[in-house]
Amino acid sequence: MRKVHEKMRDEYQRVYQSRKMNFTYWRGVRIVKPPEDVARYTEIIWETKPDILIECGTCFGSSALYFQDILNLIGEDGKVITIDRETKKFDENSRRKEIVYITGSSVNKDIFKRILQEIAIIQVAKHRDAKIMVSLDSNHKKNHVLKELDLYSQLVTVGCYMVVDDTAINGRPILGSFGPGPGEALDEWLPKQLEFENDKTIEEKYLCSYNYGGWLKRVR
Repeated sequence: MRKVHEKMRDEYQRVYQSRKMNFTYWRGVRIVKPPEDVARYTEIIWETKPDILIECGTCFGSSALYFQDILNLIGEDGKVITIDRETKKFDENSRRKEIVYITGSSVNKDIFKRILQEIAIIQVAKHRDAKIMVSLDSNHKKNHVLKELDLYSQLVTVGCYMVVDDTAINGRPILGSFGPGPGEALDEWLPKQLEFENDKTIEEKYLCSYNYGGWLKRVR
């Protein structure tokens, strides 16, 4: 029964991708996530209530806007820090003053130091350690994702999530010619970790996801 379910899921996702149906919008700005993953993210953020959500991969800016809107709904002064080395796709309609925008590679040492500085500023303002969540959605090449996993896993708070986006590419089951990407990076990285587990409960709630195996919860 499980294999039948996975076959149906994979076929649905291939059709979804081939028909260019992955045009979800948030406040009128395109967000490159299927609605099922948007729902998953919403539930995770609401459940864990992070003080800081770090996003690697700003793109249009819509997902940072969406993350900030959900944090604002929670009402505990959560803040999004988003990083991207390119700004040519950025939609100014998504810009908000409470979001911290950083331009540069997510794995650059100086950029990472800047993120640590932003975290420190927020923690001083709150007079406590901040709960931190991470979304990895930038350069999807395997080696880049491995570097992000090593860097940003250090920041995630126990009980919060690090989500590795687009593990479905490179034929898992979509975009078969992409080459080794986030899925292959996770295959190599996750078995060596004791601190993180893939949350099957959140992954299996809906049929389609771009992030199979990538809903990582820090458990210790």
